Amino acid sequence: MPLIGDVLLRTRALVDDVRLLVSQYSPYRELRVMLHLDHGHPQRDAELMRKYLDVLASVMYDALEPSLAENMERTARFVSRHRSQVLIEGAVDEVYEAGSGADKNELTDPQKAARYLAQTGVDLLGPNVGTEHRATLGRVRYQGERAGAIAQQVGARLCLHGASSLKLADIRQTADRRLRQGQHLDGAPPDRDSTVRPRRDSERGQYPG
Repeated sequence: MPLIGDVLLRTRALVDDVRLLVSQYSPYRELRVMLHLDHGHPQRDAELMRKYLDVLASVMYDALEPSLAENMERTARFVSRHRSQVLIEGAVDEVYEAGSGADKNELTDPQKAARYLAQTGVDLLGPNVGTEHRATLGRVRYQGERAGAIAQQVGARLCLHGASSLKLADIRQTADRRLRQGQHLDGAPPDRDSTVRPRRDSERGQYPG
């Protein structure tokens, strides 16, 4: 399948670039690089995750296409198999893609988010709180109150997608609403022992895998 082959080739090139940038003689050798796979699809990206999971720090596992029940079942299986390897974000609801022409989905219900977390065991979850992927600033309205209501149910586990559509005031709100803004992870949820970090060999700067 050419598409899978192309994705694997590009992933290998990216990983090799990171290895070089943090290698022993690089000026960036002291950096700790955390690689994240965003919107990893259960079927389309299965081979990629099988081959490269060991060099990833986190995965956003996107099983949104089937029903919610199937989404939770697939995500729970992935968490059961790989939680000890990577930080896992689950997709509880789709975040609208600006310009796609598709119908916008409903905002995430806090009780739905709590049920999703309980049944999947993900570390983080991505809700729909009004933002849009690739949206022009000011065209959408970030629903901070909804984000706060979800956070009350699930704790500091929300990962905000579509941060390009946020105003400065909205960005300030995300800290109050306990969101990990812009998909940047500033630490593991409180019930995890430590922040997930990429594994290294004994020689400084060498990435495993």
